[in-house]
Amino acid sequence: MVSRTIYYTNETKAAHLKLLKADIREFSDSIIIGFRSLFRLTEKNVPLVYESLLANIPPSGDIIFDLSNVESIDSRGLALLITLHDRFDNENRQFYLMNLKAALLRIFRITQIDQIIPIYMQNSDTEFDYNTQAQFELLEDLDTSYSDLDFIHHNESF
Repeated sequence: MVSRTIYYTNETKAAHLKLLKADIREFSDSIIIGFRSLFRLTEKNVPLVYESLLANIPPSGDIIFDLSNVESIDSRGLALLITLHDRFDNENRQFYLMNLKAALLRIFRITQIDQIIPIYMQNSDTEFDYNTQAQFELLEDLDTSYSDLDFIHHNESF
């Protein structure tokens, strides 16, 4: 097993943080945060994603992390999500995930992270609109099996 540490100069770090500009939608009791340019949640970008998330999250309210653009995740990315869940749980705040692609949802189910971190999925009966939470349901509340995932995830295949 090879372990490596990724070091950033201040210039490189600033450039990466600028690329990871957070897309934030605030509601009365929660915030949805996502990154348009985040396609992989891996060892290379986990430290910057963590720093950017903490810099953009208000001191109160629930946090919903929108993963709609994320196509792949490695063990460091999974560890980041569990770390964030635990951190906010210690602050008596809820941490949710939203809009997982089918491949990611499969990883979350295999690793049973979906049993730890609640996942919001789009309700297929409503038109998609980021400005409201009404069309989202918790995954556990949806009657969903693996065979149904292609419908929920816009016909993505495993």
